[in-house]
Amino acid sequence: MPPKKSKSKQKTTLSKSKLKSRPQSLQFSDLPEHIRLKVWKYACSVPRVVELFEFHDTTVNGRYLDDMEENEFWDMLARADSPEEALVEDEGNEQSSGPGDDGDNNEMRKTRKEKLNPELVTITMSKTRPPAILAACRESRIQGLAIYKAVDDGIRTKTTKYAHLDRPIYVNPEVDVIFRGHTACDKGDAFRIRCKEPLGVRYNEQIAHTEPVAFTRTLAVDLVALTKTWKRITEQEISSLFYEMSVLEKREDEAKRILGTCKPGVEEVATLMIVREIAKCAERGLRNLAIVVGNDDDASEFNLAPLEQDCTKMSPRERGAMNEAESLRVNLAKHWERLCEEDGSIFKNIPLPNIQVVTVERVALKSFAVFPKLPVEIQQMIWQFALHTPRVISLAQDRETYEPYLSSNSRIPAMLSVCHASRELILKSTTFQELPTREWEAGYEFYNPLVDIVRLEQDPEGEPKDFAKYNIRSVGIPFGPHTYAWAFKGKDAKAFHGLEEIVVLLGQPRIGCHISAEPVSEDLPLNPELRNDGRADLKMYLSKLRHELKKASQSWKAYQRRRERQGKSSPDWIMPTVRVAIMKEEWQTKSPYLYQQETMRE
Repeated sequence: MPPKKSKSKQKTTLSKSKLKSRPQSLQFSDLPEHIRLKVWKYACSVPRVVELFEFHDTTVNGRYLDDMEENEFWDMLARADSPEEALVEDEGNEQSSGPGDDGDNNEMRKTRKEKLNPELVTITMSKTRPPAILAACRESRIQGLAIYKAVDDGIRTKTTKYAHLDRPIYVNPEVDVIFRGHTACDKGDAFRIRCKEPLGVRYNEQIAHTEPVAFTRTLAVDLVALTKTWKRITEQEISSLFYEMSVLEKREDEAKRILGTCKPGVEEVATLMIVREIAKCAERGLRNLAIVVGNDDDASEFNLAPLEQDCTKMSPRERGAMNEAESLRVNLAKHWERLCEEDGSIFKNIPLPNIQVVTVERVALKSFAVFPKLPVEIQQMIWQFALHTPRVISLAQDRETYEPYLSSNSRIPAMLSVCHASRELILKSTTFQELPTREWEAGYEFYNPLVDIVRLEQDPEGEPKDFAKYNIRSVGIPFGPHTYAWAFKGKDAKAFHGLEEIVVLLGQPRIGCHISAEPVSEDLPLNPELRNDGRADLKMYLSKLRHELKKASQSWKAYQRRRERQGKSSPDWIMPTVRVAIMKEEWQTKSPYLYQQETMRE
């Protein structure tokens, strides 16, 4: 008889057989292809709110206006208009015109103006992260690019100066919402984006070309888009709209209501411009328009929710927004009727966009519920630790007065709005000071001289000592291919009493973000803007700056010794240290928007 197996061996064989019989965990890649495609398609159907804003720069013959000397461009334009330049340019040419041939001279002046080649550089930006599906895997990216479209194709300008900002902004035209915030509506355009040459307007040759912001079915704009339109309208647009509104005088009943007198006012012209821009957006596919109230600080973490319909619970500003929306509905409907009366009008088949007022709901952060139960001493220690979180804050110079003013659009310290205890602590803290703002800008900015880095944006005609009246411990010097034309020299550091370090900052700050400075090595700075030639320039500048600081320190010590021999005192000045850092944007790693579109659809 064969020997019997022990019970332990029997249990082992049984357990192995059970493990073999268990189904293995199913991986996503093991799913059938048609199921995976359905999952990717469903992921693309989740609505997102995508913030969109832009800024503009101008080039002439490939050179940026900011890099030119004062009035250099206008001198070039004046030379192009000069008839003497025509004779000098074509001297020796058999077909050159004589002194009395004004027609040919005018043609030459026009040709020389075209050779100036002024071009508007449009850079579109967004603080919203791209869809995660585009970075999951190759299959998801292929499916995502089939649904998501880049809103700035044909608008964004390819340029080397702003190559670090050249990032496409993807949206799902069917479900996503483009949001035009307070900055875009106040300083730019709410319903359109300028994307052609604006300098032609100055010498009356051509008007800037614009593109309607109709990349999605739903567009959300800040209330400023309706209340401050007169700040964005140009003289050419006013003249054109005056003429268009005068045509309406043929319909006396409508003309009396709109015109009132012989000519309309700026508000009526601005209203007509708004409804025309909305009509162009509707022609491209816009179906819903949301008027956003309550996001004055351009926060990026919020939800959009319909406004409470009970007037008794509304604030005065919300009631004003409802009145503005109702007035817009009436004017848009009347403009729609005029468009539909035209022969062959396509607006007969286009529905009137739905207009609704929405408010902002801040995204609730993950709270620490037991914090109030901690001893008061521990709470104070936590607040004290939070006081010393470093930031990068920018100071610029006014071009007329050369007075410094706050140029960064960063958020104020969060401790000012957490609770009464944190606010009281930061207001009583002697470490925090206020930075200046321009007279027409409301508010102020706190900064902590002990930990914050003040980035100096000096005007080319200004001097670094203009910033020295503030207690700046750490000075940030912008450095890059287009920012190190003015260099902070060692002798300039003597004007800053209490200066401890000079930080050479790489990269570009971004509006509305908390910016921190991450130290990097001087031998190999991790900055895509600095290639081999840029790294050599950085090392050369650092070596020169340290040499100048050492020389300034020696001369200061000699000055102090002379003062001591004369029995006089002098303030101490210690040579600051020099280091390199790269600016890093701090924000959430996932999109905070949860927009409920059911309330916006019919």
